[in-house]
Amino acid sequence: MCYTAASFFAGIYGCIARKEIEMASKGKARIIEISIISIGEGLSHIGCKNCYLLKVEYEFEDGTTYTVGFCLDCGQEIPEWDEDENRSVLDWEHVPDFEIIEDEVDHLEAIVISHAHRDHDGAINKLVEHAMKSDKWGDLLPEIIMPPYGARMQQAREYKDLTAEPPRLEREYTVASHPKFKIFNDFIEEYEDGETWVFRIEDGFWYNADDVEILESDVVFHFFKVNHSVADSFAILIEAGGKSIIYSGDLRFHGANQSETVDFVQRIADPRLQNVDLLMLDATGADKQGTGKPEEVAIQNFLDLADRHPSQRIIGTMFSSQPKILEFLRTFGRRGDERQVVVHGGSMQDNLKWGHQYWPLSDDADFNPGSWRRYSYGRGPEVADNAIIFATGSQGEPLSALSRLLDDEYNEEMEDIYLTSDDIVVFAARTIPGNEQPVTNILKKLRDIGCTIYYPLDHDGNAPQWAREAGGENMAFEELHISGHAPRDDLQEIVDRLNPKKLMPIHAPLSHRALMADMMENPEDVLLPADKEEIVIL
Repeated sequence: MCYTAASFFAGIYGCIARKEIEMASKGKARIIEISIISIGEGLSHIGCKNCYLLKVEYEFEDGTTYTVGFCLDCGQEIPEWDEDENRSVLDWEHVPDFEIIEDEVDHLEAIVISHAHRDHDGAINKLVEHAMKSDKWGDLLPEIIMPPYGARMQQAREYKDLTAEPPRLEREYTVASHPKFKIFNDFIEEYEDGETWVFRIEDGFWYNADDVEILESDVVFHFFKVNHSVADSFAILIEAGGKSIIYSGDLRFHGANQSETVDFVQRIADPRLQNVDLLMLDATGADKQGTGKPEEVAIQNFLDLADRHPSQRIIGTMFSSQPKILEFLRTFGRRGDERQVVVHGGSMQDNLKWGHQYWPLSDDADFNPGSWRRYSYGRGPEVADNAIIFATGSQGEPLSALSRLLDDEYNEEMEDIYLTSDDIVVFAARTIPGNEQPVTNILKKLRDIGCTIYYPLDHDGNAPQWAREAGGENMAFEELHISGHAPRDDLQEIVDRLNPKKLMPIHAPLSHRALMADMMENPEDVLLPADKEEIVIL
């Protein structure tokens, strides 16, 4: 038996599953149907329960059929802020409808994650819980397949949930090993850029394509990197039954710099990606005209802003998962800046400590790239008057570092960090649609203190009116954020380069997705299904 890095876990449980249905006695298998169903709300919403069930139905020589499933991403919906105050664990309301999986397939073979954003990977533990409680699934758990950064962040989140008081995650539903808790059940397998994995129905194992000859009944997964606002973001090419599907995950055309953009263009020129039967493409930015820009534009603008204010303290807040915070630190290190840099906020520190493997971190530890310190509420280093403080809170989250700095109750123990009229607060991330009210509340508080506030321009180069009104005269606008999602012209270029037979816009409301109806020569080749509507490919 061939065990690759990806086959051990599937091999253990796969053997049990195949024994139960007496697979060996059924003879050869052939694929008779392939279809896709959005079982969350990720097809028709932005940042919400992305989870697509890929169904593959087999017919065996004895005439029996068997359907296996693969989840493409498994994300959660973030609870509303007022709901979240008393919410200790993620509930079933905020995860995909896993009952559909039981109704549609005989066995779920794998959860395949494209990248480490909660709306794409936040419901993994909940799906494992559902599977373990299911009479149909029993102990036949799916393979959990993730990119390296996503796997490390999954472990970090589980660790925090296990150490919380009370714990937010029950031990049996963990998917990573945690030796501190004597948990040694690492069910996560990591893939790398360019790898091709093969699922084989005859034995239920996963193989590296380099080790086997591909059979007609195999389901083949090819992983290739795309540009997005989090490290290790991937798209997935799936080949089965003579059909091919690309699931884009979240992506943009331009990378952090020109080199990453060129790399992406070269990747999508791969002949295997041309003329696929179905392209499932991120449509989040379909309502934005024009082309995108590399991330280095926003990074340089932040650095220029810091250079213009050498003696003032700057609080920069952005998405904690964005790789650009690492690029800031690298740049400070290359320039030899002696200005103190502090990272304030648990999720930002986790992304550096776990995701980028710069750990263990301590206040006096050498850190390359750059030299920075972490601040833990009331127990951090003495903060310099002109420090650059990277903090969580760009979306007005109530428990983020910026929100706590503005809350007298939390601020009592943090006398060395308090906001004054001399401080500059930089929002280096645009507000996610729907979060305008909590961010407005933060902007008004900063305005009342007298802080100078810098906020990102919209994609079209204009200042959002709601933010201008909230910040008042204290507000200035610069290009401080590059979206992780491709705007309209870049989406068209991706479609033109890949030339798919069918296009299925995803990850956006119907109003956004419908804007892509003219991106194919024949508008009927653009599919606009609803969530939970099955799309048959074969």
